[in-house]
Amino acid sequence: MNTENLLHAARPTYVLIPRPGQSETNDQKYWSMRLDGLDQNHIKASAKELRKARMRPGHDDPALKLTPLYQGLAHALGGTSFDAWRITEQDLRTFLVDNGMTKPVDLISWSRAPSRLTARQVSDRLFNSGLPLPQRIFTGVGSKFYTAHGVGRADLDLLSKFTTSDDMARFEWCQSREKQVVLSLQKDAFWEDSAPEFVDLTGRDLLLHTFRLELAGAFNLLGSNLVAPMEAQTEFRV
Repeated sequence: MNTENLLHAARPTYVLIPRPGQSETNDQKYWSMRLDGLDQNHIKASAKELRKARMRPGHDDPALKLTPLYQGLAHALGGTSFDAWRITEQDLRTFLVDNGMTKPVDLISWSRAPSRLTARQVSDRLFNSGLPLPQRIFTGVGSKFYTAHGVGRADLDLLSKFTTSDDMARFEWCQSREKQVVLSLQKDAFWEDSAPEFVDLTGRDLLLHTFRLELAGAFNLLGSNLVAPMEAQTEFRV
């Protein structure tokens, strides 16, 4: 098996928790517990599996009592207690359902992006950049901005009745209508399946479609003004 296969292999997740019943010292012992999910039933199954594997007949080991194992896993997951985790779990479920986050989705690849990101670039920005860990990163995924694929100069010139090749005139025409809808489009056959049935483009939208190739180099999707909280002031704005 090569490195590429290893990186894509499904591997079980193990969580370390302090063994229950021991005093807090510098020489604490830990249990390594396999955890297959975040559901309360996964926590219970993990504790029962450890207990079954480690329990010796006729010996009631305090470090293998189920309730403290539940608590230890809940603490490792960031909960204050197992009971609190069950409430948090339900809140997470509600949040995921309400926001349509019930199926795995690629949050990095954006087919219409002017610049493409890789998982390595995002990982390096998060963990190897030496910058504070951001709460959010803008990758463009989910944005419908470039849904109107194929819109560009020809559409702008048709709307503005330009016969000149002066890009500054095009720029100024769009900017003077930056918040005004200048083009309404019905879903085309070559748009993505997830595209809405109708798209309205403002002057600013049309500007960015028209000059998308020229502007692509100005967008750094891992830049310090496309993370939250911002690390620096915006240097480029349209």
